[in-house]
Amino acid sequence: MHKDSSEFGSVMKRGVMVNPKWFLVFILLLNLFLALYSTPITNYGDAGSYIGFGKLLSGEGQGDFAHRSPLYPLILAVFMSVIPQAIFFKFIVFFQYFLVGLTTWLVCLIFKPLFDRKEWAMLVGLCFNLSLSTIYYANIFLTEILTVFLLCLSLYILFKIYDKYSIRNAVLLGLVLGLLSLARFNTVPLIVPFLLLLLVLFIHQKIPFSKSAGILVSFFATCLIVINIWCYYNFVTHEFYGLFPGSGSNVPRNAVVASIRPDDAVSEENRVILDIFLRARQSYLSEQYSAPKGSLSSFDKWGLLDDLYSGYAIYGRAMPDLKKHLNLTDDVNESAMGQWLVNFYNEIYNQNKAFIMKMRFLSFLSSFRASASALPGEFGKINTNILPAYLFKIFKLFVLLVSMFVFFSFFIFIFQALKDKSGFNFRLFVLFIIVFSFWGINFYFVTGADANRFKFPAEPLIFGLFVYYFHKGTFWLSRKCYPKKILISTNKTRP
Repeated sequence: MHKDSSEFGSVMKRGVMVNPKWFLVFILLLNLFLALYSTPITNYGDAGSYIGFGKLLSGEGQGDFAHRSPLYPLILAVFMSVIPQAIFFKFIVFFQYFLVGLTTWLVCLIFKPLFDRKEWAMLVGLCFNLSLSTIYYANIFLTEILTVFLLCLSLYILFKIYDKYSIRNAVLLGLVLGLLSLARFNTVPLIVPFLLLLLVLFIHQKIPFSKSAGILVSFFATCLIVINIWCYYNFVTHEFYGLFPGSGSNVPRNAVVASIRPDDAVSEENRVILDIFLRARQSYLSEQYSAPKGSLSSFDKWGLLDDLYSGYAIYGRAMPDLKKHLNLTDDVNESAMGQWLVNFYNEIYNQNKAFIMKMRFLSFLSSFRASASALPGEFGKINTNILPAYLFKIFKLFVLLVSMFVFFSFFIFIFQALKDKSGFNFRLFVLFIIVFSFWGINFYFVTGADANRFKFPAEPLIFGLFVYYFHKGTFWLSRKCYPKKILISTNKTRP
């Protein structure tokens, strides 16, 4: 624990200490209340696809969902077989709020060692639990709540290895991280930073190679086994071996589509495809969109949000004409469509690399935005939509400022680590690396409009790092402004 954190805790008035058991009860009751109030959302975004995938896995539905992450639909399929249809959707909302409660508790356990008082860790947990983004996703049939739970569970197990390394914990970490990869495919790259963090742990604690090698092999082998089980399922069911079908191209589709302009040149065989996308682009630009409640889009004077969101919207408008031109059936999924369009995408990409690079940076910056807040107005006053617009604006500004604060705090951490190598804080290092990994994934894969959503699992870590450095900063300022008062107060608390 850092010295400043300990001193700050001793300077604070102790007051009434919160019993962790009562806090856990409060969290469970809070989420029970939220679940009772909530309205399940099954027809927004990708929710319908996950429900359809769940029906397919339960033997009732049909369709091609090979490009979708399977763990959440697998859980839906299990519950579909035992929960009556009349209460199924409401039951899933209760299940997701139960996961929110467990995640809140895990967040408290993860951050507790960083603070002198456990109440600070509880505050971090509450920030996550009461976040408008958390409540928003808990009501929708999407993978976000399951993903953030598995990420926090992975971090908790990693810190258990840090406290007492064992093969058992290494196997558990590999199992949970493998499940995390199946919960959201964009988390697969996290396997690399977790491997590197284990190596840093071994170096930091000077663990012998014989023991560290066993832990690494146990972790990595278990993770690979979990992932390859689904790869084998795809081989048997869809005749390809992998987590998801390849599109035949490594270019970011939505960014490429957003970059299309009338002066782009393509081969004769792709000319009709270009015309289809240009008509879809004109249709998108000609439509008027009503901003959701609490939107900050009025501050965008440069049209950056149009660049972020236009790719997916234009692609959706072009899809029917593309299928007709390519003589494809309506049930062809996005991955199969990508294989037909790979040459066209590559031609556009090679002409618009500067635009794609701009989109990379916009994806990174979009990671600082709030993940979500309100549903479109047509859903009416349900869930978070009952709140006034100004609360959404305050929340979005808060998340933006907190994310920027955490970004610059990392450089403070690096400076302190280089200045005092003996005071290297492995826990802080882990939290920063995971947060930056999510931001880096958004940058590398050019996730565009999905960047703020894809980084949602890192939000409790961002909140926690903010609370940690904010509380350190306030103590530092107090010590600078009132040094005598702090010294007297500190001396009084010593036995």
